[in-house]
This record gives sequence, structure tokens and C-alpha cells, in this order.
Amino acid sequence: MAQRHHKNTAPVNGCDPDERYDKAFRDWLHEVYDVLDFPDPEAPPAWVRKLFESSGRVPPDRFAGIAFERRRTDITEAFTRVAATVHTQTGVDLSAGNPDLALEHPSDEFPIGLVSFAGSPIWSADPPEMYVDIAEAVQSYLADRYRKVWPLCPRHHLGTPPRVAAGRSVWWCNGGAHESEPI
Repeated sequence: MAQRHHKNTAPVNGCDPDERYDKAFRDWLHEVYDVLDFPDPEAPPAWVRKLFESSGRVPPDRFAGIAFERRRTDITEAFTRVAATVHTQTGVDLSAGNPDLALEHPSDEFPIGLVSFAGSPIWSADPPEMYVDIAEAVQSYLADRYRKVWPLCPRHHLGTPPRVAAGRSVWWCNGGAHESEPI
């Protein structure tokens, strides 16, 4: 099991233990990325660092299964929240006779698996981007299936696309250049 070194630890062979640890983490990220095309070594989700800290150099094939389960769980939870808001605001029940989240386990075609809604893949692995991907998929579905523009900015009565603003997932009113509401 990998142990995080503390700053007070003396250098070993002239090398700072924190630097060695960070290098080992970066090397592992690149190894996993080379095989799976995930996660972005320059901006990995926080849970990836925690996994490395608790389990060390997880082999790419095992990491793919862990990443898929983590994404599936997080995306399902986020989808449930967005679907509840859709139901409250529009009356459309996304669980009643509508497409559900589709799951494709890791394979050669999708090395970390695929989670999608109504044909729209959800690639993000961490909020708030995950909420934006889900919100876009749900918006497209509502527009295509029900001809609904959702949600509307209460001030400007315009459709609001999802985006990340100030580190949060929000519905953004382009007409007023402001956050309409959190997703």
C-alpha cells in the first residue's frame, strides 16, 4: 500500500520523498493513460489520487473496472438528481417509459466503459463537469422527444445551457450573461 510521505522526512539519496512520491504518481498516471486514454494525466479527478494513495500502482485493467464503477455510481446519482428536477419543473418523468442510463462495461472499444443517456455519452469523471454532461443529454432528450426548452431563465425567459462557472455546474443565461440557477 502506498504511503504519503510527510514534509519533515529527510531526503533519501539527495531526493525529497514528496518529489519521489509525486513522480511515482505521475508515472503511474501516464502508464494508465497510455493504455486506457483516461484519466487526463494533467488534471486527474481527485478520487484517482486517493486511489493511488490507498492502493498504489493499480494495473490499468483493474483501474478500468474501478473507474467504470466509480463513474457509474456518480453518474447515476447525478442523473437521479437532474431527473427529479425535470419532473418537478416540467412534469416529465424520465424513469417512466423513457430511456435509462445505458451502461457498457470496459471493452476494447471503450477501455473505461461507457455510460450514456438517450445516446449521449457521459464522459466526465468528476463533478461539476459530470453534471454539465448529464444536463446537456437531458436537455437534448427533452427538446427532441417533447419539444421542451428546459430550463428557462426566470428573468429573461430564455433557455439556459449548462456550464461550469466558478467551479460549480450551473444553468447559464446567455441573454443576461448570468447564472440562472445551480444544476
